[in-house]
Amino acid sequence: MSVRDAAEVSRSALQAAKVVLSPVEASRYLNPPADSAFPLEYAFHLLGDVRSKRVLDLGCGSGEEIIPLARRGALVTGIDISEDLILLASRRIKLEGVQADVRIGSAYSTGLPDAWVDVVFCMGLIHHLDIPLAMAEMRRVLKPDGFIIYERACQV
Repeated sequence: MSVRDAAEVSRSALQAAKVVLSPVEASRYLNPPADSAFPLEYAFHLLGDVRSKRVLDLGCGSGEEIIPLARRGALVTGIDISEDLILLASRRIKLEGVQADVRIGSAYSTGLPDAWVDVVFCMGLIHHLDIPLAMAEMRRVLKPDGFIIYERACQV
């Protein structure tokens, strides 16, 4: 594990310790408007119809985005580098009564097969990564007609 990844695991453990699982307000992400001023709502709008499509929630954290993805009918795989956050995501999935696969993994090496997912959904993670390495892995697991939705940090 790289120094950068180890630091991220430590940061994530601190984040996980503060998480209190509560019901996810998924309704606003099920059919958000195209003109939403909220970045996460707009990202869910961009998804379109994901029923029966494989969606990778890369950097899934405690699983908050997994719930609306699953409720929209996606076949969700959540990957995060933090074991602590994956444990929380697993608990959240059970509490919310949805189906999803979550696993520990790196954005640089997900362990998923080539051309396996229809969509890579990556919110609030990319600024923590070596972007060229992460994008190469996203392209590797993405089907030829698939797409990536990510939120990038920017300075104003």
